[in-house]
Amino acid sequence: MYLAFCLVVKLAFVYFVIKMRVKPTEKDSELLHQTEKLFTVLMALLIVYLFHPGHKTDVKIDGETKFFLFLFGLLMFIDIMKLQRKETAEKKKSHS
Repeated sequence: MYLAFCLVVKLAFVYFVIKMRVKPTEKDSELLHQTEKLFTVLMALLIVYLFHPGHKTDVKIDGETKFFLFLFGLLMFIDIMKLQRKETAEKKKSHS
């Protein structure tokens, strides 16, 4: 159930990304950022759950869990690249 909720949040994020490209609005921009934050929090909680040192058994990561962790890593990478581009653009503006 938890992973299904994560999927719904991620699909909402993708929907708002597409909608922002077609017809951007302030409300959609806010919803885009909120779904992105929610997905990040959900994935962080999943990681804490999976890798909690108190687990007595080994954790097996496969199927949907593996896919969502991959998406989380990809999303983090994209965020870092966006921040880098933004910082570079701001530096170019300040030197002009």
